[in-house]
Amino acid sequence: MELADRYEQWLEAVRRAEAECSARVAEGSLQLPRPVPDAELQARWFAGEFGWRFTTTAGAEVEIRDFGRWNPQPGAVFTGAKVSFNGGAPREGGIDLRGDPSAWGNVAEPEYDDTLLHLFAGAGVGGWGRPRHPSLTHSGREVPQVALDITALEFSTPKPAHCTDAAPALAMFSEEQIAQLLEAGAQYRLLLKAARIERLSAQTSPSEGLYQAVAETLGYRHNKLPFTLLAQRFPVALLRQAIDGIEPMLFAASGFLTAELNGLPGDSQGYLREVWNRWWPRRTEVERLTLPHDLWVLHGARPVNHPQRRVAALAETARNWPVIENLIRMADRRAIRAFFADLKHGYWDYHYTLTSVRTSRRMALVGELRVHEMLANVVYPVAIGRRDNEAKRHWRAYLALPAYAENEKLQRAASLFFTAEQQPMVQRWMKRLATQQGLLQLYDNATPGCGNPDCGRCTPTQRLHLWPTAPTAWGSG
Repeated sequence: MELADRYEQWLEAVRRAEAECSARVAEGSLQLPRPVPDAELQARWFAGEFGWRFTTTAGAEVEIRDFGRWNPQPGAVFTGAKVSFNGGAPREGGIDLRGDPSAWGNVAEPEYDDTLLHLFAGAGVGGWGRPRHPSLTHSGREVPQVALDITALEFSTPKPAHCTDAAPALAMFSEEQIAQLLEAGAQYRLLLKAARIERLSAQTSPSEGLYQAVAETLGYRHNKLPFTLLAQRFPVALLRQAIDGIEPMLFAASGFLTAELNGLPGDSQGYLREVWNRWWPRRTEVERLTLPHDLWVLHGARPVNHPQRRVAALAETARNWPVIENLIRMADRRAIRAFFADLKHGYWDYHYTLTSVRTSRRMALVGELRVHEMLANVVYPVAIGRRDNEAKRHWRAYLALPAYAENEKLQRAASLFFTAEQQPMVQRWMKRLATQQGLLQLYDNATPGCGNPDCGRCTPTQRLHLWPTAPTAWGSG
């Protein structure tokens, strides 16, 4: 039995134990930890994270046969979607999605007349609203409404502020058992990533699914959403129809392209003027799909990782996509590292931002850390997720990957699960990416998620007592 399968069996036992807990967060009192912008709901819908089958507020069964595409023209958010109602033949039209159920707006405009579904996800933080009125088009047709279940996504999962379980949860495990548990968590986490890429591929195409996953890695932790939106709104197949237009299209869509050149360094003025001139003939394709400025996190990262440089990296990725896609599918980590090390850009190799002066030394457009994350989050999940004859070899290669720098969540997990005496062992293990990922997965699954950490019925120790200790056939060897 594979480690990931054992981890899934343990999760099923955890879920059964948690289901017995009577102190649950009622749906009507759900409190989201942060406001969720419409753009995020729309991106996650388009990625298939809400699923394919739904029930309207009137009780009709709905199946999404094709999610369509982001609409660059006035009207519903998505166009060209194919939707089946109550098992009937699919109909083609638009889908509109806003967080606020009352945001069915501009109904007087005929551009909304082909809308098939009006989706909503509650009236903001803490609410679970219903539209007060039917959604009517300009012609008076009533559009079916669907309330999306945001409780299924991680941004709505209540997390405890503290843990009532004072004793470190892994104190009763041997070092061998801990190692196997963390590797099982890492393997399970890899297969979750593989399943997500498969879902993206099923929603679009295998090539686009990979491209969206790579785009996310270029966004870093704080800018995954805007990079996801760029990849969704401007698929790589569309971008590559005009190779010279890729960079102007993505910079304009990101909102970073400006016609104001006064005060910029001379080389920046020349670069921007060239990009602007190539974008201007295609501006109508971009204007409605341009990202809101407030989606970007522009501070808190090293200058070399500024989002403007990352957009340039995404443009070069799209330009070279056939080569990159082939390297990913081959899971050739050395060739992938060599390719990105050699990737160059005449302007961005020497600039942090559009307003910065030229540096004296060249900077990698896609640095070693980004390539490392691409291996961890795209290349190895795809390779191991195939579960073919090469999967074990790729798993051993994944186990050998060095770790990222530790973050606050990892430190919190280490202090929760391990005793002070175990910390030297933990620090040794945290030098490997796999054990870091396993610990993060364990933290996500073994800490109370029912919204009431004080009930004492599903603490980390109680959950980990459910972990089976029998040996497995497919481990680190």
